[in-house]
Amino acid sequence: MLDDDLNRVPAGEIGEICVSGFNVVDGYWGVESKSDFIKSPISEKAGHDIVYKTGDLAVIKDGHIYYQGRKDSIVKVRGQRVSLREIELTIAKLDEVKKVSVIGSKTVTGMKTVAFYVASRPLVTEIRSLCAANLPDYMISIPIQLQEMPLQKHTGKIDRMRLDKIYQEIIPNIDSLD
Repeated sequence: MLDDDLNRVPAGEIGEICVSGFNVVDGYWGVESKSDFIKSPISEKAGHDIVYKTGDLAVIKDGHIYYQGRKDSIVKVRGQRVSLREIELTIAKLDEVKKVSVIGSKTVTGMKTVAFYVASRPLVTEIRSLCAANLPDYMISIPIQLQEMPLQKHTGKIDRMRLDKIYQEIIPNIDSLD
């Protein structure tokens, strides 16, 4: 497991799971980008010269690997690691929330977490109160109600890039929520 600077992480610290070996190639078939496939920073063994960065985070404890989530669902806010999934699970406790998706968005003042939710009525106060009672203050997100979540055409998964565009478009109108 490696940190963001491609150094091994010591046991007990979270790092990205990276794999190497004879079956790891140097890219995806038919895809130009090879950013997940890098020259091994730690091994010179034959067959281990290429490392695949999985995007999965884990920690080693007592010789076992414990999965901690996806790298793309972890952001840094004011120097603190924030699990977007943890915020989503907290907000999902509200019965009226039908769907929730939290993103990290870069602004001129730094990284912000934004909680998009689908509900029959605005729940800004309830979401902020619930998060304040259950999460550290740097994890309290800006709640934005949507009629429906934007989905990717081919996969049907929530389109997080579209959510960020929605947030960037409405930033000037939500100063009071920030």
